[in-house]
Amino acid sequence: MWGNHRRTRVSTALVLGVALVVWNVVFDRGISDAAHRYLALQQQRGDGVGPVVRVQDIMRPAAVESARRATAWTGLILIAGMLAVAWVSRPPRRAKT
Repeated sequence: MWGNHRRTRVSTALVLGVALVVWNVVFDRGISDAAHRYLALQQQRGDGVGPVVRVQDIMRPAAVESARRATAWTGLILIAGMLAVAWVSRPPRRAKT
């Protein structure tokens, strides 16, 4: 009995840990892509062929979009993971006699 309870807690912690890592990776990827986009636009400006670009014009919308996308993926992982934990942790069915 207690072994099953412990496995449920460990499984829940694992799901939460994976969700946290996914949120950070997705958010970081969005910010990294925006930084590269900003640097490319600054390079074009330095070459005399691009417009003036402010860092907040690129990074602020990217941060909002990255947070939204990371939260959506994390929500999906949390829902699927917690449903899986609940399903695996349910008490066994007794055979009808």
